[in-house]
Amino acid sequence: RGIALALGAYAAFSTADALLKLSSAGFSVFQIAFVMAVFALLPVLLTTIGRGGLKSLLPRDVKLVAARGILAAVCGVLAWNAFAMLPMAEVYALLFAAPMLVTAFSAVLLREEVGWRRWSATIVGFIGVIVMIDPRFSGFGIGHLMAAAGAVAGALSFVILKKIGATEKSAAMLFSVVFWLMAVS
Repeated sequence: RGIALALGAYAAFSTADALLKLSSAGFSVFQIAFVMAVFALLPVLLTTIGRGGLKSLLPRDVKLVAARGILAAVCGVLAWNAFAMLPMAEVYALLFAAPMLVTAFSAVLLREEVGWRRWSATIVGFIGVIVMIDPRFSGFGIGHLMAAAGAVAGALSFVILKKIGATEKSAAMLFSVVFWLMAVS
């Protein structure tokens, strides 16, 4: 069941990215992001039902929840701008560096133990990303930089989520992302 849900989620995200790419020909990515955030607000508000109402939108750790929301919003806007400029495969290739960055950041920022096998896999993963985008970096441009910066911002938001996820309310974390996405866009 979990695998089916994950596949469904990735299919939905990929479809949304493709629709965003198509829409970016006629609309600013910032307009699209704002509209997406407005429509995401309703499901976020629905998560408060039976969980303390609107009070559940208030975070316990304001600074870390805000930092995560800002990083996630910046990641989204950067990635979506990259999708508007580049072929989807190139953007995804760079965004797939995020899990490797999470490994490195969690070792440095969270002091988590990362063994040699994970470091080896991380290095191989980074080499794979470089091979996928072009090891000579001959066609590297602003869209590639946006996708890479989006991967960094996304990885940092995941590291913060790891730190606060067990103690923070999900409604507060979701609301923060939507709020900051509206603010950034």
